[in-house]
Amino acid sequence: MSATIASNQSTAPGSLAFDILSAIFKLTVGSLWLRDSCCPFVAGPLQLAHVNQHWRHVAMDSALLWNSIDITKMSNLDMVAYALARSRNAPLHLDIDFYKLGIHRIRDIMALLSVHLPRAETLAIRVGSSSNADVLAPMFRRACLGALRSLTLACGPRQMSPYDAALFEVTCGMASMESLRIDRVSFSLELACLFRRLRVLVIRNVVPSCAPTVSDWEEIERSAPNLERVALQNVGCRGVVGDARRPLTFPALTHLELVFAGGSVGLFSLVSSLDAPSLRYLSITASSTNVLECILNQSRTGTSLRHMVLDFEEIERIHLHAIFSRTPHLTSLDIRAWDSDILDLLNRVESAQPGALPHCTALAVLFVTDGDPDDVREFMESRSTLLPDFAFEHVLFRNKMVSGEFDEDLDWIHERTSVGVGIGHDEMGWLQTDFYIGLEDYTLS
Repeated sequence: MSATIASNQSTAPGSLAFDILSAIFKLTVGSLWLRDSCCPFVAGPLQLAHVNQHWRHVAMDSALLWNSIDITKMSNLDMVAYALARSRNAPLHLDIDFYKLGIHRIRDIMALLSVHLPRAETLAIRVGSSSNADVLAPMFRRACLGALRSLTLACGPRQMSPYDAALFEVTCGMASMESLRIDRVSFSLELACLFRRLRVLVIRNVVPSCAPTVSDWEEIERSAPNLERVALQNVGCRGVVGDARRPLTFPALTHLELVFAGGSVGLFSLVSSLDAPSLRYLSITASSTNVLECILNQSRTGTSLRHMVLDFEEIERIHLHAIFSRTPHLTSLDIRAWDSDILDLLNRVESAQPGALPHCTALAVLFVTDGDPDDVREFMESRSTLLPDFAFEHVLFRNKMVSGEFDEDLDWIHERTSVGVGIGHDEMGWLQTDFYIGLEDYTLS
């Protein structure tokens, strides 16, 4: 690689503007060095600087190679200061994890960053205790974050109190922020000052007693008319929206992701009052299908849906015919189940309403088994009589096995059903098998 770079120093790459070269090396050459370096951030530029004089000039003077700073992984503050100096006036992307850091360390880092925070465009902060928050709050209150576009605020194992969360309000210049992600941080109306131009809102792991209230959501509705993406993970809603109340309308909302493990009257009430006429993508992970029914009961919410991901424990209770009758433009469906009942589900739809899925052209199915190959055999045999009745152009069946040997059965499936088989392990270490259905009438990706 070094020889290639050196040979091209006087040709086309050498004549490119520094900002273009910075982008190229940040995405390619730099990333190769970042993975194995003891100093993850600056390794790429420093290695590049050793190639020859020309590329040293590029590496040292390209501010965009130095502006993404993971302070948590830096070896020392001198290196942080060096990267900040080299980044000059480029927008900064800062990642700071104060969890387990001492108070003096926090103060040293903030003192170093104070003059550079006005050009921070992305800021991710994780704290581990209220004492961390108490030290950080005055420093951030004095800072100007007028360039900030994305803020991620997360707490360690302990849930932050509303007072702790309010400490992170930066009253000076939040009008430009477009993305807010909070994890284990209590929600309060004080955070509404951040919503003026918000497009992305992610809230994770908030206990019910500290969850957003109905008034909070009404404030978000008023102050964030451009909200496009919302993800709620293990988040409830304090209070119940009255049946006679007008819907919560988010006209620009296109992506909605909901992950929660139990019943929440407040959350059900919230989503049942949601009016999102532009919604294109809906993902729901839950133990009950009630939340899906609540969303689709809103007459306009399902009309624009194109892609849907459903992960329910009670797969047998999903009424696909009702879903498709309310989602006339749905083209992609991803269903995840803990067994092969999905085939029975699809069969029930087709027997009740032949041709019920004419507009859905892509199907992905994930089913988890306990290591019994007979389940998969039955699944793959029965699909050959079912799928030709549908107009799917892209079909992917994915099986995760908690245990068991599967190699011989994969050969059997391949011989009997003419499917392509891919074998691997997922992030949990489970054996994962992908079946790409190869029927004559299908063009499969």
